[in-house]
Amino acid sequence: MTSGTFPILFITATRIGDAVLSSGLIAKLAEEIPNARFTIVAGPAAAPLFLDTPGLDEVIVFEKSKNGGHWLRLWRQVRRRRWGLVVDLRGSAINRFLSTRRRAVFRRSSGPVVHKVVEAARLLKLEDDPPAPHIFTAPETKAAALDLLHGQGPILALAPAANWVGKTWPLERFAQLAIRLLGEGGPMAGGRLMVVGGPADAGVVQALRHVAPKDRFIDLVGKAELLTIQAALAQARLFVGNDSGLMHMAAAAGAPMGHGNMPGMDHGGAAAPPAPPGMAPPRPRGSDVMADMPGMDMNMRDPKNAPQVKMGPGVQMISPMPMDRTGDPGQGLESVGHRVLVYKDLVALEPNPDARPPERALEIRLTGNMERFMWGFDGRKFSEKPPPYAFRRGERVRVTLVNDTMMTHPIHLHGHFFELVHAPV
Repeated sequence: MTSGTFPILFITATRIGDAVLSSGLIAKLAEEIPNARFTIVAGPAAAPLFLDTPGLDEVIVFEKSKNGGHWLRLWRQVRRRRWGLVVDLRGSAINRFLSTRRRAVFRRSSGPVVHKVVEAARLLKLEDDPPAPHIFTAPETKAAALDLLHGQGPILALAPAANWVGKTWPLERFAQLAIRLLGEGGPMAGGRLMVVGGPADAGVVQALRHVAPKDRFIDLVGKAELLTIQAALAQARLFVGNDSGLMHMAAAAGAPMGHGNMPGMDHGGAAAPPAPPGMAPPRPRGSDVMADMPGMDMNMRDPKNAPQVKMGPGVQMISPMPMDRTGDPGQGLESVGHRVLVYKDLVALEPNPDARPPERALEIRLTGNMERFMWGFDGRKFSEKPPPYAFRRGERVRVTLVNDTMMTHPIHLHGHFFELVHAPV
């Protein structure tokens, strides 16, 4: 042990969420032991979370191998040092073969289930005042996050992905929620939408691009380091996500949260363990986590927004605030570094000689239910043999096509000649 320092070996979890829930112990040790020097062992996914820890000597990425060889490899990396404290949240036997003044090793209790934050706090006998999760972010990390948060207005952070389907709220409901929160008259009207996730979650971005204008849409899915996302979450006015590591990161960042207990998100009949002191208690299952937000009406199928639509199981949502997307680049072309062709670039070689104003206007909505693979115009499927949209020969009509589905493709009517208008008139 180097004179004047107190080396701590901290062995934490593989998963991001579990590592975050135990992170308060590191913050507590750093506060109580000013000369502490940390060596933190974590799984590949969680290890980057600890790179800004004060007094850090090393982060060891702990990758599992066959026949338990990873434990022998770890022992070889840490055995030569005399430790002041070994904290082992994995409950392994490695501490028995290390030189240390004190050990704090996880042992599964046979008592009642407690919150994981309390469970971790028991290792240091802090269960009566468990330290809340805390991830350190350096000034450079915070500055990098601010550089990514372009635009003005409050930030709604969404994390729509999870590691298994049973924890996943339907993607279209995230979109509906964001439209209601950020739209005109919503509690976060004019705000920004920030979508967070890992590289494997890239598919969720396209389904949410229509929710906010391009200058108010922040895509951090697979495009930022984990600590940078942590710092960005600290800027959020509200976080909504599935039960995932990002949810726990947002809590550690202090972002106000709406998650888990959204209608339809009951994952079983067991009651949740009580929250530790100083942490928000869980809401009753099935309750509306947005109920305490003024003006938060969650009806995303309001027929008043489209009286012509036939309401039924084939109509999953009706957009209350359709937006012009004809200036957006195609999927995968948003950040290619050069100009790409968009609909707004289309210009007739010769002006239309018919300059008459429209005699009437017609709004047609593409509706659907992605979960049932049902599609139609104005809520009517082709198999229902709906009446045709009638046009008189030579008639000039302004047709507005509104996409009320989660599909981001353009829509059009075959057999008609259109003069493209780029924005609502």
